[in-house]
Amino acid sequence: MVTVRLEKVSKIYNGRRVLNNVDLEIKDQSFTVLLGPPGAGKTTIFRIIAGVEHPETGRIFFGEKDVTKLPPKERQVGFVFQSYALYPHMTAYENIASPLKATKMQKAEIDERVHSIAEKLGITQVLNKLPKEMSGGQRQRVAIARALVRDANIYMLDEPLTNVDYKIRESMRIELKKLLRERGGTIAYATPDPQEAMSLSDYTAVILNGVVEQYGSMEEVYDRPKNTRVGFYFSFPPMNQYVGELLEVEGKNFIDIGVIKVDVTHASSVLKGVNEKEFIIGIRPNQIKLATEPVENPLELELETIVTEIIGSESLVHLKFGDQKMVIHVPSIRRFEPGEKLKIAFNQKEVFIFSKASGELVYAPMVM
Repeated sequence: MVTVRLEKVSKIYNGRRVLNNVDLEIKDQSFTVLLGPPGAGKTTIFRIIAGVEHPETGRIFFGEKDVTKLPPKERQVGFVFQSYALYPHMTAYENIASPLKATKMQKAEIDERVHSIAEKLGITQVLNKLPKEMSGGQRQRVAIARALVRDANIYMLDEPLTNVDYKIRESMRIELKKLLRERGGTIAYATPDPQEAMSLSDYTAVILNGVVEQYGSMEEVYDRPKNTRVGFYFSFPPMNQYVGELLEVEGKNFIDIGVIKVDVTHASSVLKGVNEKEFIIGIRPNQIKLATEPVENPLELELETIVTEIIGSESLVHLKFGDQKMVIHVPSIRRFEPGEKLKIAFNQKEVFIFSKASGELVYAPMVM
């Protein structure tokens, strides 16, 4: 296994720059998640690491070895595609065994490896079936098995659960995490889902519009988002963000975001050092509580319900907030009717503060 490193990598398709001077390190023996929306550049990064695409500029290293010009077969990469990419005329067994046969491995060892990985993924019963005879979940497991069966420098999984039925996605995520931890090695996993990133990753790279906006441990990126873009995307639901003016009233500092004034006296020294008059307040939906729950340093307000979304055993409530909206997360099934008034509260010391001019983080709450 190796550390994989990209240095100033750029890629252009049809005159459009899809990667822009990407610097990225996927640490040896780590589980690194590339998080970003569709079209952000995650798949392109994987294809460049695998050698099936070549960058316009920049270099790729496996350890200290520059592999920028090496062909795919010399890079030893295990790759799981979002679209399965199974050979339709081959059985599951033959699909899984195909990368091992290409290395001229002995039949007995191939057989042992295929059955071992198939057992771990719970697909021994489909080894003699063609892809068309399998369910979507089974096809995806075969694709994962084909990537993991070989000895590779890095295993890359490109949104492997996207095409799996939502009913089994959660259980597969748990199984996959357990399997990959047991398998070990350098693992990179691409997803557009912040919850998946938080569930799986040791390290997270947030990629937006072909740029690595932030990279670090999952906790570092979540607790101290570099800017409003990372704060908004690496949050489920997305972080509420409001522009406001910094005011001083009777020795205290507030940021006036229209409907309310948030007490930010605890961050006064940091804000004065920035020398700006306008800032962006960020409040994660899970930081906002129903007013019946105890909240420290509370700012309470009453807002009108727009709509309630029930997601599994949780609820997302969209509320009118002036001419904007505020989303709150309720960790239970609660349905509030449109127009219903709702009393809520949040801890004013838990808000994030960003520069309005640059979008960069100015203040992050202390993590307890």
